[in-house]
Amino acid sequence: MKIRSLLFSLPLLWMGSCAKPTPRPIPTSHTSPPPAKGQALTPDQMEQVQRTINVGMPTIIRCYTDEAERQNNRKLKGSLVVKILIGTAMAATDVQISESTLNAPSLNECIISVVRNWEFPRLAKPAWFTFPYDFSPGY
Repeated sequence: MKIRSLLFSLPLLWMGSCAKPTPRPIPTSHTSPPPAKGQALTPDQMEQVQRTINVGMPTIIRCYTDEAERQNNRKLKGSLVVKILIGTAMAATDVQISESTLNAPSLNECIISVVRNWEFPRLAKPAWFTFPYDFSPGY
């Protein structure tokens, strides 16, 4: 078990600044306006969205480590909240950073850019998802 966790952490150490976010990618989903009875997302759709977020996590980590290197700040830490509007065409139709304590516009732009390229599950109608992330150095 220790070898497995060590092997998992090695690629993150190799990425330069040794920084690693501590994500909390559990979504809070809501539609706008609130869904009518019988139109809420299914548990399967929620699970598929969560899976997409988990698969995309390395790109979020890369944005964070690139920003820490760009700022030459190995102690960069803070949190941000990503809001994603998933449309009916399996894509994010709107991505926003709704809160951030990092004061890093280029990090925000990177995250918005990578999330726009993720493929989400097909939804019957557009839905908003909110994902908070906490970032801190991984050393």
